[in-house]
Amino acid sequence: MAKANKLYALCAEIAKLCIDSGIPWTIENPANSLFWQVPDISALLSAGAEIADVHFDNCMLGGTRRKETRLRAWPSAAFSSMAVSCDGSHTHPPWRRGPAFSTSLE
Repeated sequence: MAKANKLYALCAEIAKLCIDSGIPWTIENPANSLFWQVPDISALLSAGAEIADVHFDNCMLGGTRRKETRLRAWPSAAFSSMAVSCDGSHTHPPWRRGPAFSTSLE
């Protein structure tokens, strides 16, 4: 757990360095992940820059399964066009466990 927390802190630090250097960035994870509650990651939203979350369903952007994903992004407008929810016009394959997890196929 300590190594993971160090990695999360590093992600936040790199994001801040990118802002200072004018380099756009995104951090991606499932929308309902506990990752978003990690203090260093959560604090990015109040970093004073134009940082925003973009939610989308992977099935609308080339994936096959309805997997809600969240991007934390800067600048927010650069990724806002990705904010699209499943329109229900297609079917989704089932989620399965092993030997290859469905998430690895997405």
